[in-house]
This record gives sequence, C-alpha cells and structure tokens, in this order.
Amino acid sequence: MSISKKVIVSLVVIGSVTQLLSLQSIQAQEANEPNVTNITANMPRNGWVEMDDNGKVVDTNLYDEMDDDTAIDSGYSGFRTAINYPFGRWVYYVDTFPFAPWGRKISHSNFNHYRFYHSSTAGVEKGSWHTAYADANIYSYAQAEGPSNGTAYAFYNW
Repeated sequence: MSISKKVIVSLVVIGSVTQLLSLQSIQAQEANEPNVTNITANMPRNGWVEMDDNGKVVDTNLYDEMDDDTAIDSGYSGFRTAINYPFGRWVYYVDTFPFAPWGRKISHSNFNHYRFYHSSTAGVEKGSWHTAYADANIYSYAQAEGPSNGTAYAFYNW
C-alpha cells in the first residue's frame, strides 16, 4: 500500500472513531439530563425534599404546588431532578456507590433564583450539612456527605 493510501485509510479510521466517541458522549449527556418538573406560580419561598437510600423522594413540602406529586420522584442514584419555577431552577439528587465512596452517600442541592439572593442546603442524617448562598441569577451549590444508610435532604430558600 502506498503512503497516500495509508494516510487516507488512517484518516478514515480516525474519523470513524471520532464520530463513535462523539455519539457516545452525546448519549451519555442525554442519559444524565435531569427529570424536569414545573411548579405553579404559587411557589413557596422555601422547599425541601427527603430522599431514601436510592435517592427517591419520600417526603416534601411541595406536593400542593405540583401538578402531579409523583413527578418529583428523583429516580435512582446518579439521576438528577430539576424543578423549574417561574423565576428559578432547583436541581437535587443523591449519589451513592460508585459515584460516592463505598458506604457513603452524597446529597446535592443546587438552586438558582433569577431575581433574588438565595441559598440551597444539602444534608445527610448522621453526616454533614452544608448551605451555599448566591446572588441573583447565579447557582448556589450545596453538597453534604454521610453514611449510606442516612436519610438525604435537599432544601432551597430565597
């Protein structure tokens, strides 16, 4: 095979591999997209969810604000739930192994209010609690870690 044919074959192979990697990246990105739920305009100034060992919501103060109270079910570890408000967005989720150390759980609460100073809090029972604050239109990112059998909590406030 001549040098020019080797170069062409190499470029075709590299192009195919690049396309395959791009497709896998897009599929992975789509798999990590949050479940999105919209809240009515009567949104309370603060909200919370309690999540079980699998990251599923077991209690919240937001049921009255939801079109469908099952819509805030955050699924399983590694899945993110996003709640869109008229003037903000709240994303909360729980990480467990393999996304957190073995025997540990990490709770996340990320909130952005487009108009007001705000905060988000994450906590794990028998573990740590963290509150983050942010100015309008900037996310506050809170993350807390605790034992895997601890209940995870996420809060937002403005």
